[in-house]
Amino acid sequence: DDVADEDCDVVVDDDDDFTDVGNMSTWYLDGDSDGYGDPRTTTTTCIAPSSFLADGSDCDDSDSQINPAMAETCNGVDDDCDGLVDDDDSPVTGTSTWYVDDDGDGYGSTLGTTDACDQPTGYVSDDTDCDDDDATIWVDCPEDTGDVFTRDGTYEGDFEIYVEIVSMGITDTCTGTATVEVDETAATQISGLGECAFAGVLASLIGSQRGTLEGEITTDPDAEGTVSVGAGGSTLISDDWEGAFSDADTLYGEFDGAITYLGYTVDYVAEFEVER
Repeated sequence: DDVADEDCDVVVDDDDDFTDVGNMSTWYLDGDSDGYGDPRTTTTTCIAPSSFLADGSDCDDSDSQINPAMAETCNGVDDDCDGLVDDDDSPVTGTSTWYVDDDGDGYGSTLGTTDACDQPTGYVSDDTDCDDDDATIWVDCPEDTGDVFTRDGTYEGDFEIYVEIVSMGITDTCTGTATVEVDETAATQISGLGECAFAGVLASLIGSQRGTLEGEITTDPDAEGTVSVGAGGSTLISDDWEGAFSDADTLYGEFDGAITYLGYTVDYVAEFEVER
């Protein structure tokens, strides 16, 4: 006779008036003895057989180092059984530090880093690039040769003011040149002059303009300051500009706003870009 207590009521065979097995439990094989059972290998009994557990959350029952209690590690395996592997999971241990390679020369800069298992796009393992804005330079930058790098010098380039008088349907651009002097040791580190001329209807209405700017290097490469634009001893625009040294030899700045001129609202957007 079968002496199993199928319905878990401590009565077996002819002594048991009930055949309901609803009291039985499902148990999961723990083949690697890590305390987590395999959901694919089960048995249903009153009492857990040897090597079986109530838990069924082990995603690899052949490896005791893989279960929900483990930390995700960079190894191409779902260590913690959450369905996510390596960089797709968080947190993950065993990552490497990768360095940004903005100029694509294969050499990275310490100015931008990220930690990851696999190499992210735009990053490399090397951290020796001394100029990550120029793909032709990664060694022998001024800092590396013992020279003292400085922003000092004369910068020359373009100066432009785009103007729009909406109520009159007028747009025009004042185009010209600018010369900027940079001296990091001076009280006014950045100073310059710009001149421009309108090409359209504003050539006769407003005329050519002359701009003066001053500023300072806030946190290299960022810079900011004040600018005034006018002609004939009168000031048309007085504003603050913001910009930056976009590379070792280029300074860029911009300012925008609105003024009232002869009773009309004049919107403007201006910029300058000068090179040493």
